[in-house]
Amino acid sequence: MPLRRRLAISYVGFFAVALIILDIGLYLIVRQTLVNSIDNELRLGAQLLQQEFDASNQQPRGYFDGEQWLVRLRAPQVQNFETTSLIVQAYLFEDGELQKRSSDAQIDLEPNQMMLDRVMKGETPDPLMDRSGLGLRELYMPLKFRDKVIGVFQVARSMKDTELALKLLFYALFGGGVIVLLAAARGGTWLTRAAFRPIDEITRTAQSIVRAEDLSLRVPVPPAQDELQRLTITVNDLLARLEPLFG
Repeated sequence: MPLRRRLAISYVGFFAVALIILDIGLYLIVRQTLVNSIDNELRLGAQLLQQEFDASNQQPRGYFDGEQWLVRLRAPQVQNFETTSLIVQAYLFEDGELQKRSSDAQIDLEPNQMMLDRVMKGETPDPLMDRSGLGLRELYMPLKFRDKVIGVFQVARSMKDTELALKLLFYALFGGGVIVLLAAARGGTWLTRAAFRPIDEITRTAQSIVRAEDLSLRVPVPPAQDELQRLTITVNDLLARLEPLFG
């Protein structure tokens, strides 16, 4: 394989590795940013629910009474919550166990019993993906009444929009990477051809000297002060030394 082709392949290979690393890093950063944004939305939604309950000064049973609670969620005083796309379920500790009192879900969310137990112990676990395969990211937060944990808020949000955005980003990075690599391959071929053009000229001149058997001929010295110029000067010096010996 010619040296110029090996150099072009090496150039494109190095560029491809750097581009892959950059694309993977960019994808992971964007993904983490989107997930963090959803997690913050879940936390804010749970905080708004708790604040609205605290401000109502009602008993838990009366406040979380069927559809009345859903009506309160859409009231003007909680418009910040209305603009979200969150799914909410509330659980109250009754008769020695957690009971689902009301739901804002079009589908029945399956609670994570381990998360419910942790929250009832006063913990606030980080958001996680649901285990039902619905593509939801959910957060479990304590439902407090007079600084006592009496239940659990389950706040969830669909990840479909995020997954679609990440899929489009992946296609954009992949398609853009292919185009950039094709351009790099073409540019690398052109650069190596341009870099080796003076060497080809030196080779042709040296071959013509050999065919003519005239050691008085000299290889044209390139104007650029680089390695090729030094090589040409060295070859000409060698010819100058050989000329009197074979003249």
